[in-house]
Amino acid sequence: MQTCLWLWGHELIKAGLCCSQVDAEFAGSEALQPLPRLVYALLRSPLLTVLKQQHADVRTAICHLWASLPPQELRTAVYPLLTSFSNPDTLVSDTLPLASAW
Repeated sequence: MQTCLWLWGHELIKAGLCCSQVDAEFAGSEALQPLPRLVYALLRSPLLTVLKQQHADVRTAICHLWASLPPQELRTAVYPLLTSFSNPDTLVSDTLPLASAW
């Protein structure tokens, strides 16, 4: 089945009926550009990650907390932003990657 779908998609691309590349970075829409990072962060969050050492009530507490947050604060809770400044008034970058380990 998977091979049939791949061949069908390949034939559509060859015939020019389908675009050959997917814009996963949403270059055409500035509002959607943070979406891949947010989806990745949500998948890696303690809400969807099952850890053996995690207490059973942690998931329930996070669900309750995140359900009560406004959208902007929920985005920050799921994927905090790391920014750098050259001085107190000059923003250098607001898209620095977050890392859990060096």
